[in-house]
Amino acid sequence: MSAGAHGHAEAFREVVKIMSLRQADFARGMTHLMDAPPGEAGVYRIALEAGHVTITATPMEPVQLGGGLLSLPRCRVVLVFRAVPAGAQAAFLARFERTFQRAGG
Repeated sequence: MSAGAHGHAEAFREVVKIMSLRQADFARGMTHLMDAPPGEAGVYRIALEAGHVTITATPMEPVQLGGGLLSLPRCRVVLVFRAVPAGAQAAFLARFERTFQRAGG
């Protein structure tokens, strides 16, 4: 179900991201984003309008570059939106991206 002209909430939407960070860094970012500690077992649940988003991060094997000279940490992050209007999802994802944005070069 998609948001229509009346702004109805999508029943379910899953967004998967592979992020280059350690799980501890992710937890710090989420604490900043939520202004609260995580829930049980590192699962974050945030109320959004009439629904909510549940966020989990699972560590992955680091990426090895330059023949092992550089190792980049990785996490698989899954955001599951339930009953959240498309506009609220977009606004939350933009806020999420800003929270974890890093300077590039």
